[in-house]
Amino acid sequence: TDFTVIKFNGSYYFGKTVSVFNIKKISFYDLNRPFQDSSISLSPRIARILVNLLGLSKNDTVLDPFCGTGTILIEALLLNYRVIGIEIDNKKVIGSRKNLRWVAEKTDHVESNRFNVYKGDATKLKLPINSVHGIATEPILLPKMLKYPDENTAREKLEEAYVVYKHSLRSMKKILKKDGRIAIVSPGIKTRNKKILNFDFTGLIEKEGFRVVNRYRDNNPFIITSKDQKIVRNIWLIEHAY
Repeated sequence: TDFTVIKFNGSYYFGKTVSVFNIKKISFYDLNRPFQDSSISLSPRIARILVNLLGLSKNDTVLDPFCGTGTILIEALLLNYRVIGIEIDNKKVIGSRKNLRWVAEKTDHVESNRFNVYKGDATKLKLPINSVHGIATEPILLPKMLKYPDENTAREKLEEAYVVYKHSLRSMKKILKKDGRIAIVSPGIKTRNKKILNFDFTGLIEKEGFRVVNRYRDNNPFIITSKDQKIVRNIWLIEHAY
């Protein structure tokens, strides 16, 4: 049996390995799928993290209301969940459907009745109330930046993102089951003076009737970034507050 030992805040934690990321298999579905879009850069690794955080049971339904080319949907499908994608861009709707059909053809256990992708607005979801077991999504991908922006530019971009998050979270709350969870990415921006700016995500979710899952990192997100990246990904796990 394989264990990992982690030291954190003066304490040691032991974790049993229950799953191993199969990079060869995941790369196959990522690099060979028929529809690609280089402007959407969510990796299968991050997509798998989001889906795993939901802690769902086999055959539960996972929604990505900003599905793009279907990266999160593919990872959820490979884990035996039913998936629903919503996308406002018609070209990506068609491309995402094509990708999911291709995955079904390449995988024995995936059936065509386990996925649907619809054209729609994530801020005005029209799915039945309390119909989705879990939501995994990255609502907004900030534009690629060749240079680190100044603070004013960064704040303007984050304010634009905040509006999208506010309305989409409000819409997600209606269709998420009462015991369901949302694994969601919020953006941060590194500025030229080495600051990382974020909008007030915890304040936003409180306003919209959510809370960070109590046992999840003391209300702090997982942060995914690298030395030269201008955009920071904050990964949160949230649930209904009441």
